[in-house]
Amino acid sequence: MDPSAFNNLLKAEVEKGLLIESITELTVFGDVLPLTAGLVSLLAPEFAVLPPALPLRMDIQPLLAPAFSGNPGPEGELAELQLAHLKVSARSNDGSEELHLTFIVDMEVGLNVGLNELGQMNFSLGTLDPTNVGVGIIFNPYGVNETDFTGVIQTFLPTLF
Repeated sequence: MDPSAFNNLLKAEVEKGLLIESITELTVFGDVLPLTAGLVSLLAPEFAVLPPALPLRMDIQPLLAPAFSGNPGPEGELAELQLAHLKVSARSNDGSEELHLTFIVDMEVGLNVGLNELGQMNFSLGTLDPTNVGVGIIFNPYGVNETDFTGVIQTFLPTLF
C-alpha cells in the first residue's frame, strides 16, 4: 500500500484543524476531574508553586501532519502512524492565558481500518506502547524535571489516547 495518498489527506485535514484540541478535564479512575494546578502538581510537583485551584487548559496542536510510514503497526496493525511534533501547552484557564509549560510529543501507533455496521470505513488506533512516545520540554519556567515528566507522559498518555 502506497501511503502517499493518505499522507496528503492527513496533511490537508491537519491544515483545516484536525487534532487541534483543548483539554480542561481528565478522567481518572472513572471520575471526571477538572484540570487544575493541584491535579497537575501530583504529576509534575513543580506546579505546586501555583494556587492548587487554578484552572488549567492543555492546548494540543500538531506542528506537522501525522504520516503513515508504509510499515505495519508495532503490534501487527494494518499501518503505522507517526505523529511528530504534537505541541502541548499548559495555560491558565482563568482568562489570563498565562503559559506555564510547553512540550512536544512524538509517537508511533498502529492503525487498523475496518467497516462499521453501515459499511463506512472505520479507523481505530492500536495500543500505544510507552516506549514509542518521546517528549521534549520547550518552555519550562518552573524547572519541571524533563526525565521525570517524560516518564509521567509515557505512563499516562496511552490511557488517554
